[in-house]
Amino acid sequence: MKKNLIYLSVLAAITLIAFFIFKKEKRVFSEEDANFKVENVEDVTKIFLSDAGVGNIKLTKTDAGVWMVNDSFRARPEWVTFLLDGMSKQTVTQMVPQAMHNGAVKQLAGNGVKAEIYKGDKKTHSYFVAKDPSKDNLTVMLNIRKDGSNAPRPFLVACGYGGSFLGIRYATELENWRDKQFFSFPNEKIKTINVTYPKKPQASYSVVLEPVLNVSPVLEGEEPNAIRLEKYVSFYKNFFCMGFENEYILKDTFVKAFKPFAEVNVTSTGGNKQSLKLYYKQVNKTTHRILTVDGKDYDGDTFFGLLNNKDFVLISSSTAQKMLRERQEFFKSNTPASTSK
Repeated sequence: MKKNLIYLSVLAAITLIAFFIFKKEKRVFSEEDANFKVENVEDVTKIFLSDAGVGNIKLTKTDAGVWMVNDSFRARPEWVTFLLDGMSKQTVTQMVPQAMHNGAVKQLAGNGVKAEIYKGDKKTHSYFVAKDPSKDNLTVMLNIRKDGSNAPRPFLVACGYGGSFLGIRYATELENWRDKQFFSFPNEKIKTINVTYPKKPQASYSVVLEPVLNVSPVLEGEEPNAIRLEKYVSFYKNFFCMGFENEYILKDTFVKAFKPFAEVNVTSTGGNKQSLKLYYKQVNKTTHRILTVDGKDYDGDTFFGLLNNKDFVLISSSTAQKMLRERQEFFKSNTPASTSK
């Protein structure tokens, strides 16, 4: 019994010492100079990321909980989560050594990102983040005080207690942040889907989801196949482009020179519309499968698309196959046909 009391006393003493050490460590750097860790990231409603050499990103959370980029596009959920997760784990390890001070400040000034975090209308954090890792994969950060002045010294910051570099999470390229999902309407349902084939009008069709799922024009003497229609409509919940090709130098020339082989127009229950025009893509060094149409060879792996008459995108063959069916496929006596050419 006496030994147990001794053990308990020693354990209590160690716990007490550890508590005070931990409290002391937390107070080593003042919040005014090292306010990097963001608590309760679920309460964050707005984030500004500014990079003079690249661009600016504004992330805003709507009342419905959907993150938007620059008030125009849906943000990629995984990228928002990636950034917020990093913010919640940003842990100061030490001040940048005096010998590295000038170089670190110069790096932040010439190649850094300014971050501002808001919860409601209140700005809770503001700091600079280096885009290149420091020693041991740590991240150089410089706090901006509430009065707008910079803290006197930058710090080396870790992601939790690991060595994951944080700077990559503060990207300011718009294409990194834009959600690649299309035909998506936050808080609305799809009402109609119209698919048009300019060279094969008899294969074109319109699917109506509200109030009753149906397809037109009807196939004489046939009834719509509800199972096929439901399966087709379900694909529209998860259509993603492979990437944005807006920097493609021949984009405008391409759109003017070639006509789309298919066009898809989708309308939501709220009256919002999205469209996608699809174009054949020329064979290139990365082509694995050849698609021959009217005696001409094209890339069978991917297609070009013009989304909402604005964004030039890359569409995979598998996505196109799900999207581009022919009218007769939706009727009972017909078996599924190949993707429309």
